Amino acid sequence: MNKKLILSLLAILLLTTCKKEKTAEIDAVGTYSLYSWSAFSSATYSIENTPCLADNMLILRADNTSWAFYKGSSPCRPNSTFTVGSTDTTRTAWHVDNGRFYFNSKQKGEITTVNGKLQITTRDTITSAGGSSGIIIAVFKKQ
Repeated sequence: MNKKLILSLLAILLLTTCKKEKTAEIDAVGTYSLYSWSAFSSATYSIENTPCLADNMLILRADNTSWAFYKGSSPCRPNSTFTVGSTDTTRTAWHVDNGRFYFNSKQKGEITTVNGKLQITTRDTITSAGGSSGIIIAVFKKQ
């Protein structure tokens, strides 16, 4: 009986002293540029075949605000249908939770490390002027 009691107490002690490993949060603060982009199931365009994509910038600040802008001097047109980048700037709140990336509290994608560099992959549903909806996938890489 005493043996069972001692083993039970030992098991309880071990279980209560074991700590869950905390997942390290990713420090996403920094400047990112657009690496690849696709919309409405079209071809995927990347900086290899459309270098102007890299002129789309995303800055994530430590105060959890972001700034997105296009720094190119002329529009970036990967094909005759789409223009990627705008002279308008966009500011919004952001945060990362367990590898998921959020803009204004809505999950927009994931943040991962690829070849030692942070990468944010976002997905967003949009509706075209013609009324059809589709998904835009954008991949930003930290500079």
